[in-house]
Amino acid sequence: MKNLFFLAFLFFVQNIFSQTTLDLNLNNRSYVTVPAEGSDVRYCFNEKFNLEFQVHNLSTTNTLDLTTNNLNVTLTFTGANTGTATTSFNSSHFSSPGIPASDNTIQSNGGYAEFIWPSDLTFSNAGTTTIVIFAQAAGVTDTSTTNNSITFQIVNLEKPSQVNLSSTALSNTDFCEGEEITFTATSTSDIATYTFYVGGVAVQSSPTNIFTPSPVLSSSVSVSVRGLTADSCPTSNTLYMFYNDVTTKGTIGQSSLTICENETLPPFTNVESASGASTITYKWQARRFGDPFADLVPPITTAVYTPTSGLTTTTFFRRVAISTSVQNKICEEFSNIIQVTVNDSPISGLQVGGVAAPSTIAICESETVTFTATAGQSF
Repeated sequence: MKNLFFLAFLFFVQNIFSQTTLDLNLNNRSYVTVPAEGSDVRYCFNEKFNLEFQVHNLSTTNTLDLTTNNLNVTLTFTGANTGTATTSFNSSHFSSPGIPASDNTIQSNGGYAEFIWPSDLTFSNAGTTTIVIFAQAAGVTDTSTTNNSITFQIVNLEKPSQVNLSSTALSNTDFCEGEEITFTATSTSDIATYTFYVGGVAVQSSPTNIFTPSPVLSSSVSVSVRGLTADSCPTSNTLYMFYNDVTTKGTIGQSSLTICENETLPPFTNVESASGASTITYKWQARRFGDPFADLVPPITTAVYTPTSGLTTTTFFRRVAISTSVQNKICEEFSNIIQVTVNDSPISGLQVGGVAAPSTIAICESETVTFTATAGQSF
């Protein structure tokens, strides 16, 4: 009976001991798996990175049960960036089985579990930051706390200066239909690669800082550049391009397409008004055979045009729709062209007695005079 009581008491003591004592170990750099030992620990300004680490248990008999005992972990930062961060790991919070595989526990005899810090780490100050990870289980006794931590370092690189993006468009942004635009990126930092985006889609990535879209831009769209230093630290900028488009060119009309010399045309009509992305105004132009179009003098700026003088030769007319953006970018589109044909006079000359008639003829009383029209088309 005494032996049975002793065995029961021994089992009770061992069970209590297994829940209250262990020996956690975290003092090996290889236990920090992200960032791993030997990996590039240089990070750009405000770059986020994960922290993953293993916690080993050197106890030969006792196991840490995360369902009943939290693992409290503290991060301490010194150097270029300072501060602390803490979190508690339990059975449902950022743990993996580890080796040997056993959910929610850190097994004895060198068993371990993997832990992932619940949020990404990021630092804003350039320079070297020292990170200390310290782990301690709650509610149990760690027989040695000298091996519960690991120290390692990361390096934060200087923030590149913001890349400047300019273009040949008016105010860097406003452009017309068919206009070729060249974009130029500059930075005081040493940029190794420039990537240009149109509407969020990368279209050119190279060491060159100049970009000319082909085909030309045909809508309002963002154009961005992302520069990367040799250490792959980014800097970017964006221009929001405005397409000052004349969406509807407009249509004009004329009821008299053939007139006589020196005859005055009836008014030109506005069959369809012009419209566009900005404020629309008008001007009228005309030309003769072999000549370029030129603005009417005095200028006509209304949607309709009422001629005030006769034509002496066949003439072509058109209306110009002018779209003026807020930045004062002027884009022009042309209406249909109307040709007005001027017919020659039916009589081109007048003779008296076979001689070209002067403007004034002197005759005697009762004298008979014969007039003859020459080179006429119809009589």
